[in-house]
Amino acid sequence: LHIARVGTSTIYGAGSSSGAIILGQEIEPGNKSVSLSAGWSTLRELKIAGAYNQSGGLWQSRTSIDGATGPNNFPYSALSGKTERLPHASHRYFNASHHSEFRPWNNQILSFSVWARDQSREIPPTLTEARSEADQSDRFIRSVLQYQNLQSRHKLHLKAYYGYQRQIYKNPLINLHATHIFENAQFRMDNQ
Repeated sequence: LHIARVGTSTIYGAGSSSGAIILGQEIEPGNKSVSLSAGWSTLRELKIAGAYNQSGGLWQSRTSIDGATGPNNFPYSALSGKTERLPHASHRYFNASHHSEFRPWNNQILSFSVWARDQSREIPPTLTEARSEADQSDRFIRSVLQYQNLQSRHKLHLKAYYGYQRQIYKNPLINLHATHIFENAQFRMDNQ
């Protein structure tokens, strides 16, 4: 845990000018660990997750995956008093991420992170709709490459970011098929 006090904390980005608390994610050297978990709920949602951590010498990495799927057809009381289930409401998602760090010298860190996500959901009918066939999917990948050199009198932070996202909305009942693509690249340097 590292506390960056006022006046030297802007190196960590916007919103940190009044101070920041940095939570380190170091893995103990020589550590290799694997974790797997799965679960099922009474709402019929299935979840899985797994992670692999490795650390040796100057290098460490983390890789993780997780996902879930469920019908989301929760029961509710209609105006007639009859118990019904929400139709056309299922969802699913899958995440994969990786983070690597290399520490060649004291107070210097070179790191790479990537995160990918694929999710989709059915959109249930509104109160004024008899039924719905609309659904939405969202896929993205985000990556960041960073170099930090944080000395007592000199602080340097270089960051390169790239992200790509694609959203698709389909509604066959009104013949609508919309695709939105977002692409973002950034480079930032903080030097104090």
